[in-house]
Amino acid sequence: MFEEQRFIEALNQVQYYLPDVVKTAYDCLQYPISQFIAEQLPDWIIIDFSGHWAVEIVLNYDIGLVYFSVFSAAIAIFFGQPPDYYFVGEHQKKAWPSPESMTKLPKWVSFPSSVAYRGYEAVGLHAGIYAENASGISDAARLTEVLRACKALAIRSCREFEGEYLSLHEKLMGKPVMLGFCTVPF
Repeated sequence: MFEEQRFIEALNQVQYYLPDVVKTAYDCLQYPISQFIAEQLPDWIIIDFSGHWAVEIVLNYDIGLVYFSVFSAAIAIFFGQPPDYYFVGEHQKKAWPSPESMTKLPKWVSFPSSVAYRGYEAVGLHAGIYAENASGISDAARLTEVLRACKALAIRSCREFEGEYLSLHEKLMGKPVMLGFCTVPF
């Protein structure tokens, strides 16, 4: 009998200790995708935070880049700071110096919100975002590179659910936020 082959379609299907391996494998797609882009010359590329290397590709071929957030608008604004004040180097220390700092509502959120992490969540999240992982680059550095280069952001949300968060995200990033993939049942 043949063994059943399993394919991974999303990181939530990967055991908790394997996402770094998936990111390393994903990074191996840079060359074939670059070749594909060179042949097809699309007008836009839409990527999530993992494909930081797509920034180089869009710059080489003068193609627009859209960052697709796999996170809700509420989570995106939790990390959202003005474009020159992101998540790496000295800026990390200013934005989120410790896991404890992630347990409070960010100062740029001026409306009532409960968006913050619990202490036990913040410890693992802080390390997971800022630490260099098996791929050789931290998730914060990946996201920063993509956010700096993108011309617009796409979020799976709608104004009916996250209106204040979406407006704030657009203001903080200084880039248009496109909505989609969300339906509101009536």
